[in-house]
Amino acid sequence: MGTAYNPTASKPASVTLVDENDWAAGGTDGVSNAARKELGDYCAYNEAEMTAHAGAGDPHGDRAYADALLAALPASQGEVDAGVEALRAVTPATLAGYLGPRTTIDPAGITHLLGGLQLRFGSIPSLAPNTVSPTYAFVPAFPTECLALIPVAYSAATSAAVSLSRYAVSAAQFQVHNSSTTSVAGWYLAIGR
Repeated sequence: MGTAYNPTASKPASVTLVDENDWAAGGTDGVSNAARKELGDYCAYNEAEMTAHAGAGDPHGDRAYADALLAALPASQGEVDAGVEALRAVTPATLAGYLGPRTTIDPAGITHLLGGLQLRFGSIPSLAPNTVSPTYAFVPAFPTECLALIPVAYSAATSAAVSLSRYAVSAAQFQVHNSSTTSVAGWYLAIGR
């Protein structure tokens, strides 16, 4: 039986080829065993390199990619409410869960939106030409303020140019101005908090 060879963890610099005139000498340094020795050294080198590679923190960025995927998991209701988690995804399901109980219409017809906003709408009775309306109350009043009021006019006369504009607005009440030459009625849309 031949001599055992213990490979080293160094990559061989070249591969030995057996020439036509070489004697098929065996042994540790024999030309017949040179290729076997180089293969053993190469395999030992690759094993050491792979072990070091596998132990590296994140050699290919795979771990960072996996962390990014994990971070993109749907945010919990608590994370959405806190608003501090920048890497979580808000999916349609989590958004529906978030919006569901928060976008409601109460018995007074008030639509409650995110962030404490409220949406109100109602009718504006007929106003004489070029007049300011009486004061109309928001029932109930907005808790803090009315941020926007949009009046929309309509008239029975299809050819009449009609217009209502916002005149005075507070958290509790509003007035509109009819700048038209005909009597108009309308609707309003108000957003406040």
